[in-house]
Amino acid sequence: MAAIALPAWSDGRISGLVFGLVDLDSAAIKAPLSQAASLGVTGHASLVDQDGRSLFTTLDIPFQSPGEHSTFYRKAMLSRQALIETVPFESDLPEADETRGEKHVMAFARLKVEPWGVAVGGDLDETFAGVGRLRLGMVILGGLTLACVWAATLVGTRSLLGPVRELTAAAQRIADGRLRTPLPASQDGEIGVMANALERMRLQLLSSIEALADWNDTLEARVREQTDSLRQQQAITRHLLRQVISAQEEERGRLARELHDEIGQTLTAVELGLERLATSLPPGESTAQRRLEQMRALTERALVDL
Repeated sequence: MAAIALPAWSDGRISGLVFGLVDLDSAAIKAPLSQAASLGVTGHASLVDQDGRSLFTTLDIPFQSPGEHSTFYRKAMLSRQALIETVPFESDLPEADETRGEKHVMAFARLKVEPWGVAVGGDLDETFAGVGRLRLGMVILGGLTLACVWAATLVGTRSLLGPVRELTAAAQRIADGRLRTPLPASQDGEIGVMANALERMRLQLLSSIEALADWNDTLEARVREQTDSLRQQQAITRHLLRQVISAQEEERGRLARELHDEIGQTLTAVELGLERLATSLPPGESTAQRRLEQMRALTERALVDL
């Protein structure tokens, strides 16, 4: 039991005292403390006085014996503030069933009416068991999420790389000049835009190459026509050249015959006549002889030139 005396005030003055007895073993005290100490094996709660002595505790500690964390309790009572600290277990009583020096996480709050305080806590493992489970759950959830993201990325990458590989193969065919093979059916999104652009490029290249082939065929036909025409003109030119050369040769032969048969015979006759004339002159006509000899020499030179 605990006896409590409270002053009774009237008009700002103490008019008396109110005494009361508190059964520390009553359900009104045990129930909330036991509920607060539901952490596990090491979880416990205590009601302590200002000297850190145990008034009631869920541990098996005698009444008014030093609390299991008496140093912390005295410090918390002096601070007049709620505290949460990691403190060592200080009780050596075998009833406490705890190891001295073991670290406990304790929360302490002082009562407003009496210089008492309520402490709740347990050892580190049980206190942070929920945090550990949360951490483990987050690790497992993170691993599962990472695996799902990896699987989704793999599937997405494959679904993306498949059309990209097809477009790459189609571009390689176009680069190799195989333009007759159409591209696969286009898809939505950027891949579809690329596929449609590549297909338009293939069709334009194919159309351009076919047009160039037609122009090449037309050009070859025209070249053959021009070549045949040139050959015909060359044949005609050679024929005309042969005729011109033949006519020239005939004309030269005619001129040669005329020169030889007519002028040559005339010069020969002149030369013979000059010789006979020279032999018929009297011996004393040396001047005439010399002139006739000159004329005969000129005639002979003209005949040699002819």
